[in-house]
Amino acid sequence: MKLSYKWLQTYFKETLPSAEKLEEVITLGAFEIENIKEVGEDYILDIDVLPNRAHDCLSHRGIAKELAVLLETSTKPAKDGPLQTCKGRSFAGLVVEVEEQDLCRRYIGRRIEGVKVESSPDWLKERIETIGQKSINNIVDVTNYVMFDVGQPLHAFDADKVDGGIVIRYAKKGEKIITLSGDEVELDESMLVIADEKCPLAIAGVKGGKKAEVDESTTNIILESANFAPVNIRRTSRKLGIRTDSSKRFENEITPEMAELGMEEATALVVEVAGSGNTKVGNAIDIYPRKVNPYKVGVSLDEINNLLGVQLPKKEVGDIWSKFGFKVETVIPRQKVLDTVASVIESKYKRPSAMQYDAPHAFSCTSLISYLFVQAGIYMPSMAVDKYMFGNIVSREELKPGDVIFVNTGEGTDGKAPKIYHETIEWMPGTKVSEGVDHAGVYLGGGKVLHTSWTFGKAVIEELDSSKQFQNIVGYRSFIKDEKERYVVTIPSERLDLRIKEDLIEEIARVYGYSNIKPELLEKTEDVPVNKTFYYVNKIRSILVREGFSEVYTGTFVGGGSVEVENPIASDKGFLRSNLREKVVEAINNNLKYADLLEIDKVKVFEIGKVFNTNKENMSLCISVGISKLKKGDNPDKYIEDILEHISKELGIKISAEKGNPYAEIDFDKLIEELPKPTSYDDVLETYIGDVKYQKISPYPFIGRDIAVWVPEGVAEEDIKEVIRSEAGELLVRGPKLFDRFEKKNKETGEIEKVSYAFKMVFQSQERTLTDEEVNETMNKITKILNNKEGWEVR
Repeated sequence: MKLSYKWLQTYFKETLPSAEKLEEVITLGAFEIENIKEVGEDYILDIDVLPNRAHDCLSHRGIAKELAVLLETSTKPAKDGPLQTCKGRSFAGLVVEVEEQDLCRRYIGRRIEGVKVESSPDWLKERIETIGQKSINNIVDVTNYVMFDVGQPLHAFDADKVDGGIVIRYAKKGEKIITLSGDEVELDESMLVIADEKCPLAIAGVKGGKKAEVDESTTNIILESANFAPVNIRRTSRKLGIRTDSSKRFENEITPEMAELGMEEATALVVEVAGSGNTKVGNAIDIYPRKVNPYKVGVSLDEINNLLGVQLPKKEVGDIWSKFGFKVETVIPRQKVLDTVASVIESKYKRPSAMQYDAPHAFSCTSLISYLFVQAGIYMPSMAVDKYMFGNIVSREELKPGDVIFVNTGEGTDGKAPKIYHETIEWMPGTKVSEGVDHAGVYLGGGKVLHTSWTFGKAVIEELDSSKQFQNIVGYRSFIKDEKERYVVTIPSERLDLRIKEDLIEEIARVYGYSNIKPELLEKTEDVPVNKTFYYVNKIRSILVREGFSEVYTGTFVGGGSVEVENPIASDKGFLRSNLREKVVEAINNNLKYADLLEIDKVKVFEIGKVFNTNKENMSLCISVGISKLKKGDNPDKYIEDILEHISKELGIKISAEKGNPYAEIDFDKLIEELPKPTSYDDVLETYIGDVKYQKISPYPFIGRDIAVWVPEGVAEEDIKEVIRSEAGELLVRGPKLFDRFEKKNKETGEIEKVSYAFKMVFQSQERTLTDEEVNETMNKITKILNNKEGWEVR
């Protein structure tokens, strides 16, 4: 995002620090500055605005607000006045219809007649071109200027080129549009367009079309300031391969409230730079079907200080809120909930309802409760069954005014009343609630309960004992942790990044200064008990590692099992594993393929991890041994028995497992039940793994070769190896390793005539894939030199 220093200065009465100083301030307090470039008498700051702040900071206004906080100053008072709107969807020849209100969340259109389209005045042209934009004409430049000034994309249509009214709809199959850049684009039915009665005029939020382009012949315009759903804009932009400054802003989402500011600023500028004595400005048509309520977030002074590790006084926190211009109310939560009750009595019942849009005029039973608690700065899930699981359990005797009562009315089977839920939906989804929940109310004390339901059609206060809908109470919950003061912060509409208390605390930390937060060692209040599971996991790990076993971590997600994953990451990972052995044995077999390369004849591994079965999960221990080539006396089962016996002696208990398998899997949770509770960790965390040497692993495949040679009796094994190494060269990475020795004796005398030694070799390159021809050539050299030795013969 390129910003003009001189442009930023227009937001302040006081002279800003130098561009270099601003770079330091913004970098430390908000965003990284990619570079600063001097352009004429101005400086351009290239700011890397992160996605979480693209809602409000992809504009000079947004960055000016940030600077006001960081420099402890203020911006000039806004000149915004109320938007002059008309009633209905038509005015002065302009008719607007929004067919897709979920995708076009607000549309403001205004007809302005008698404009003169020409080159922009020098000041406007300079502003636009300084930040790297091309000046087109005064009308188009105004729309671009406003976007870079306040962050609201706009568009202007030549009103006389529009056939009929404006309609915001999905594109039709096969429909095409020629964009302002002259490219013909084919649209599909998932794309939102701004159209007239005949064809699309613009790809909504992405790019305008040629048909209603504003040019020097234009005298009447339709000015558009709208708000579009980000997901649709992103999909359309990617499908078409068109990304613009407009689409970038809509993709990251901006508040619908910004549309009004953009329209009023653009209207004033059009009149200023393109107006004449004949210019007529029509009232705006403002289609805003679901106006968003201000978002509120609660946080306490203790929560702020505990998370930051400091002790900020109440006054300093209040001063920081003031710098941001946040509206802040200090409340006692329980009292605030009860005080708000009077304002919702008689409000309409509506299901489904969204507190974000419908409050305080209409509620469902759950949105009513959420609304009351939001005013006290307390969050809870939206659905009744989720609230039931989320809250703190209290008894009837412990019930206080401001607590919530949950019931199963038994009415949810007739299709009129809310459904009775027997498991959670959003909070810890899938948790069983056998008693069922479909309704809730707020206890007011004195045996009275506030609730709203389809039966009454509005919010009412009833006697709890005589209320028909509270005959089957399933539980009581409290959502108020303490009676301490709590800040309730009303979030500015453009700050879509502030949604939870941690977001607010981060804002405080930015202004307070991260460098002012000094690390302090927490005071020890009491001895932390030794975690029994953690202790014995590490103890058994140490035992196995000392015995030459390697620990493996295999995947939790597998292709089959009893616990299915709702949204699997891959088709073969749709279940949680029910055992460790399958993947451990698979790991054994995979590693045995590299036995020659690793110069090992046995692979010994173990894993300790969670396994999942219906309604149960537990820790499991799996030990397995694999042997590359079984020799006389080799028995994987015996290795398993021996290691279990060794662990048993170390722990002082008897551990057994099913025999006849090259693995043993043991329920770890049951195992440690028999073991004493440890009082300290001793040295179990210090797992000795020997002297480790690291070697780069080649990404290229290896090739194995065997060779056997007769030598006279008395020739040492090492002498033969040395001859082989001398000819094998650097491609020999393992071996020669002896795997067989055979003595040939004289049948009559019994004396040893000669001895056969068989060696295994592994060839590999760090730079390329070896060919059989290369290795064969090396083997031929080795064979030749061995055969040239007196009395030696390759078999």
